[in-house]
Amino acid sequence: MSFVIRLNISSFLYAWFPFVGIELMVNVYRLSRVTGWGVDLVNLVILVFFFVGLFLSGFGFPKLIRHWLGGRKASFISLILWIPYLT
Repeated sequence: MSFVIRLNISSFLYAWFPFVGIELMVNVYRLSRVTGWGVDLVNLVILVFFFVGLFLSGFGFPKLIRHWLGGRKASFISLILWIPYLT
């Protein structure tokens, strides 16, 4: 797999957790209505998702990115390239 494709996938991973977190926060009542869960349970599930995302983005993704992109200085570009994935 080429470096550019791996760089774009890593940028997508950096943008995925903030995007999904924002979508979950916006749709709390819809998720509650669709799943039949109470609003408190939906908020608890969202909180667990945030902690898992924080752990992965703080510890897991940097290790994956370092391994995947080979420690090249060009891998720091992925910190900027995640912004277009949010819009």
